Amino acid sequence: MPSRPPLLALALLCLGGTAPAAAAPSSVTVEQRYDWPRGAEIGARFRRDHLELIARMDPDGAAAGISTPWLVAGPLVGRGLLRLASDPLGFSAESPVFEEGTGLALDASLESSRRGALLMPVPGALGLFAREGADGDGFGAFADVALGTVGFMDALLLSSGPASRSAPDDWYFDRSPWPGGRIGHGCARLSARAGGLRWTLATGSSFAEWAPPGAFADLRMRGYTPGAEAAFLLAAVTPGYRSPDGKGTAEQSLAGMELRLGGDADRDEIDAAWSLVVERPSAVPGLEIPRHLRLRVALARRSCPAYDLPIRWIAEGDKDVYRAADGRREESSRLGSALSISTGETESRLSLGLSGADGARIAGEVALRPSAALRLGLDAGAQRLGTRSANASLEGMLVFSLRGERHEARAGIVDCPLAAGWRRTARYVRLSLESSFRVP
Repeated sequence: MPSRPPLLALALLCLGGTAPAAAAPSSVTVEQRYDWPRGAEIGARFRRDHLELIARMDPDGAAAGISTPWLVAGPLVGRGLLRLASDPLGFSAESPVFEEGTGLALDASLESSRRGALLMPVPGALGLFAREGADGDGFGAFADVALGTVGFMDALLLSSGPASRSAPDDWYFDRSPWPGGRIGHGCARLSARAGGLRWTLATGSSFAEWAPPGAFADLRMRGYTPGAEAAFLLAAVTPGYRSPDGKGTAEQSLAGMELRLGGDADRDEIDAAWSLVVERPSAVPGLEIPRHLRLRVALARRSCPAYDLPIRWIAEGDKDVYRAADGRREESSRLGSALSISTGETESRLSLGLSGADGARIAGEVALRPSAALRLGLDAGAQRLGTRSANASLEGMLVFSLRGERHEARAGIVDCPLAAGWRRTARYVRLSLESSFRVP
């Protein structure tokens, strides 16, 4: 990985400026950000046809990446089966992970802790990769086969070496610091669609050096009708299954559903979801079956009552209940609401939230648009109200954008503890300048 992204940015500027007239259009976008008192950040992005180069340097270090149809290198994020293998029960029925292709993509923000390279001998169909990060290293291969207009099939083979979780002062190991050693994964998925119905079946197994094998299976069905959408998910994990980072799971089963009604511009929208995770019953008489229930309901309403003022109102709430085998009950609730009104020159937003763990939250924003290129705004908010860690923020904003350029300035007080008093407020003053422009 290059160690001097600013030099790479200059090289990209030269490449963009010397492209021959007959070549396909290319562009270079340079982004600069200055945060006081944190520091500065500079980055550059070069695009031409299917080639993309990104470089960035900030107080935490430097990073760069490249993406082409045949090669991807740099900070990477997983897709498809790679995500499912990492957390088979960690996705809702509405998650796009069940329909996205398997592979690795360049993290546009360059913030991913996993870095590596992906080689695609057959772009879009076959890939070989190696990566490393804080959770360990890994290498593998995947294949994707399209089934015409019906759907697709893909498969994944992965070998991972989880990072040691032992204490730094451990002085003797008769085995690997992690009891399972190196882990192998084999996964496959079949996705098909017919009319307004789509279904996906994914399954995989893990094999560790010094631990029993395990497996998972996910079945997701999704249907569409005019004005309605529903998704159902059934998933299960056996006790021996381990994710690529070495984490083990208990035997669990999951059932979930997502339902959405409405969604047209002239109608309300209702979104409801529930999921239930049930663990393996205990062999000890008298103990309950451990289970985890999640509920969520959201209502969105769009209207234009008078004077052509578009109004959007959202109200949502969720409930999380966990019941342990010994009868212990843990639960949390969250309620939230947001109201936004916009005209040609004014935008306003107000949101309220209440959580059993984080207290109350309130936030508001008012923005003016004197012209198409200029935006002035004021953000104010407070969170964790009712707790000892309550804090508040107040920021002014100025944004100018025109013909591919964007410049934003922010100044104010960010996350200032309400108990700090006016004398300590200056410690939380922040100034931010962000600029991006494109060189065609």
